[in-house]
Amino acid sequence: MTQWPWSKPSPAPHRVATTGRWSIAIPHGFRLIDNGDSWQAYEGERIVYVSSMAVQDAEGSPTASEALCVTAARALGEGTERHSHSTNTVQGAAEVRREADHWQLNGFMCAPGTIATCLIDYPSPHDEDWALTVWRSLEHA
Repeated sequence: MTQWPWSKPSPAPHRVATTGRWSIAIPHGFRLIDNGDSWQAYEGERIVYVSSMAVQDAEGSPTASEALCVTAARALGEGTERHSHSTNTVQGAAEVRREADHWQLNGFMCAPGTIATCLIDYPSPHDEDWALTVWRSLEHA
């Protein structure tokens, strides 16, 4: 069972479909917004955003690691706190940085033939473990 870093007990997160064949585990109580080509959920100042796209080269779909290397190298900034995640089916990279009045996790998760982009805004650096847990819960069916 996933442990959420909150001071009061919360129900276990539930898995919801986002875009493409991606899903994510979020806490109960988050309000869902389906934007058609992207997906959002929010509760207070915590916001989770996911979009995805298909990726192919001339010979078919690249592997997750090939897609991740291309995407992360172009998108993630330098001098930020970086994280990685890898399972049998997905690989990901993310950065955490301070924005003007909040913190933001900017991450990618890759599976063969697809990439999910995940942005998570949160008000306090104490929520970083929560944001990483949510990002790492991205799965592709």
